[in-house]
Amino acid sequence: MMFRFTPFIFLLAVFVTACPSSPPDGADAQADLPCTARILERDAELGKIRNHATEQTALSKVITDYADGLAALDFSECPEAFTRGFAAHIAAWRATTSVTDRYPELRGEMHDVFAIIEHGKDSTEFKALVTDVWATWAEVEAATKADS
Repeated sequence: MMFRFTPFIFLLAVFVTACPSSPPDGADAQADLPCTARILERDAELGKIRNHATEQTALSKVITDYADGLAALDFSECPEAFTRGFAAHIAAWRATTSVTDRYPELRGEMHDVFAIIEHGKDSTEFKALVTDVWATWAEVEAATKADS
């Protein structure tokens, strides 16, 4: 007896053989990265979003969303110093909202908006907060280098 392919079985066979055996591009790429690389890659992605979200959304909301996105990442496999540094970095970002809350209507690319605040009446306070953001980022970078 000869086996007959029905159209359904034929299409099913074509579909199964045509499907890639690996996940779609980028789907599990981050899962294969070491923890620090995965976190830094996601931070870069969130940072790009943050930098332009301020064109449409209040700066404090954007900063809060960015910090929440970072805080939601899985640091469980990361080195202790890296995790501590990133926690401080997230806290430093959150602290900037004590000033940015005063500018709910300000819009533009984030760095342009920062420049406006840095040249305004809250300059000294804001510059100190931004300096802390950079100092905590230096901690993250140092922990990353120590881990490599």
